[in-house]
Amino acid sequence: MLRKIYGNSDDLAGAAAAWGITPPINVFLTFCLALLLWAPGTVQWAWGAPEVITEKDTGRTFQYKIGTTFQVDASHPGDVFVVQKPAFNPKVLKLGGRQDPPEPGKPGRVIFTFDAVGAGQTGIVIKYFNPDDKEAPPVEILRVSIKVVR
Repeated sequence: MLRKIYGNSDDLAGAAAAWGITPPINVFLTFCLALLLWAPGTVQWAWGAPEVITEKDTGRTFQYKIGTTFQVDASHPGDVFVVQKPAFNPKVLKLGGRQDPPEPGKPGRVIFTFDAVGAGQTGIVIKYFNPDDKEAPPVEILRVSIKVVR
């Protein structure tokens, strides 16, 4: 197949040479491809959506730079249950918003948006409770650690 397209070249280097790509450019392009494959999981792109933390991340530690925005997406059991405001250190994080499920009383997701505002470390703990059952303690949905750096 490559012979048909590129003449006598039947390897990737020959194909690159057929396109006029020299070895230093080849190395550079390989590096760029590797960076693109690695970066999405570790970097918040300036033009992309903020990182979203969910219950499956419970127990993990996340690191952000001051000025970074991220979201915490937690389940809402619906019915009469109330999801409490998250517990966190306001010197490190600022709660920018809360989006509750579209239909009150129905199970769904509650999304909290946070901004990293100060260097330091804090936990985020989200719980829900039943206001009609004074004996039952709140149930923890999610617990993560956040480290904010300059």
